[in-house]
Amino acid sequence: VVAVLAVVSAGGPPLLKEGETAVLFEGFEDKTRFYAPKWENTDGGESCQPSKAWVSEGAQSLACTVNQRKRGAATFSVDGFRPSSWTKYKAVGLDVKNATGKDLLMVIAFQDSASWSWSESAAVPVKAGEAVTNIRFDIGGKNFGKSYETYAAAKDGSLKRDQKIKGLNGLGRFNIRFYGEEGQAGTIFIDNIRLVQ
Repeated sequence: VVAVLAVVSAGGPPLLKEGETAVLFEGFEDKTRFYAPKWENTDGGESCQPSKAWVSEGAQSLACTVNQRKRGAATFSVDGFRPSSWTKYKAVGLDVKNATGKDLLMVIAFQDSASWSWSESAAVPVKAGEAVTNIRFDIGGKNFGKSYETYAAAKDGSLKRDQKIKGLNGLGRFNIRFYGEEGQAGTIFIDNIRLVQ
């Protein structure tokens, strides 16, 4: 289940449900280990670095430069993080701003450290110019699936999301991916990544 819970300007409901707490995974206040992978030169994630241009919490966010190539996917990743087991967490929450000028679809994806298999969430729309806080991705159930691979597949939404995340007890990589139209370019800001327990 994926839910967009609040728009910055509207100040909607909080990320947490009754009885839940959250810990900060990444707030981008210092150097970050997030990077833009160069997978066969087909991914549209160009670069990422801390920025003060837009923040939802603290003094900095992560500014991600995208240039959507043929597939329409732009990925930003981190690996070698602690804890590597996320079995005690119920959800991942994060805030984003889409400054590309066109609508995007956002997913999160996990890769286990044993086989690097890919488990991708359902896609959440983020409209052009929109800043959205408290986007919640529930991670404990059967609501993940294989990669959409292309913007068309993500927009269509017909690929099933009926699998558990493989290797949640030994994660190797956490990915945030944006799907957009071919040729779409600009900046996306990510901030305040939290783990809900």
